[in-house]
Amino acid sequence: MTAEATLARFREYMVGPARFMNLLSCFELGIVDALRANPGMTADELGAAVGAKAAAVEQLLFLLVKEGFVAHDEASGAYT
Repeated sequence: MTAEATLARFREYMVGPARFMNLLSCFELGIVDALRANPGMTADELGAAVGAKAAAVEQLLFLLVKEGFVAHDEASGAYT
């Protein structure tokens, strides 16, 4: 196994659980349910809906956008 392959495998072992917990947190906080009920909400609106700060919601959704679970419109700041 090459050094790059070893590093990639190690990265997946370390980052995989963090990705899962991030996704689980979004479900448990109700962020995903809020988006399903009202697509196009901003981080401020989502924060108010789930009782969290907008900055915290944005941090949680950053990975979900990167992984393609949630879409983000840069112009309006809305998530779907």
